[in-house]
Amino acid sequence: MPAESGEGERAPILRSGPQPAVDSQSIAPRALPGPGRTEKNVVGVRILPVFAAKGGAFFAVCAGIMAMMGGIFQINPIWLYGPFDASVVASPAQPDWYVGWLDGSLRIFPPFEPVILGLTIPSVFVPGVVLPGILFTIVALWPFIESWMSKDRADHHLLDDPWDHPVRFATGLAILAIFGVLTLAGGNDVLAFYFGTDVHTLTILFRWLSLILPVVVWLVAWRFARARSSGGPSHGGGDLVDEVRRSGTGVRRNPAGGFEEVEP
Repeated sequence: MPAESGEGERAPILRSGPQPAVDSQSIAPRALPGPGRTEKNVVGVRILPVFAAKGGAFFAVCAGIMAMMGGIFQINPIWLYGPFDASVVASPAQPDWYVGWLDGSLRIFPPFEPVILGLTIPSVFVPGVVLPGILFTIVALWPFIESWMSKDRADHHLLDDPWDHPVRFATGLAILAIFGVLTLAGGNDVLAFYFGTDVHTLTILFRWLSLILPVVVWLVAWRFARARSSGGPSHGGGDLVDEVRRSGTGVRRNPAGGFEEVEP
């Protein structure tokens, strides 16, 4: 099946038989639904010459800026700071934003140290190793899990709206809710200072939120997606789209200059 290029030219991207499915001279990303874009064709841009020229220009600009920064700007002059002194570090000290959720899981996890076969499992093992492993494993394996559950192994060239797949939508938001709660928990001492409460109260609050909020978010998101896409995918011409197109009241201007309602 040939595919359209960005200028309407037909680029032979998909072929039948054992040949490669994608032409080495073309870039065929998934696209938003629109005129001329279907699940049976690919709208893309050839690598040569435009895409390669843009990529090379962007590389040259980045390399030039980094070279200029390395030669002109002074970054992290440790020789001016001297030896490390813990007493000059401001308190409260917070982790970087991208590991704040991990720090939060360490802060709110209870002091649980089980003994297995005579070995004591430290309390940081579950929040620091097991929990991140579970979350990232779910994220990494989700495409394969969804493909196995839906039995859908066909090629897709159009992007989905979030509500087209309620379980995927709800699961993604639930995981984001977990990360959000844990990130806030990573700053529980700062929050306690500004809100005038004690750290222990916030720790208990974040423990409950980390268990309850993801479930609530999943149920609300799943319900919303089900209601939003009850007629099928929005770009697939489902009953919901047809119903929306037929619903409402049309307005037409009459010969006298006024307006009258008509059926859509």
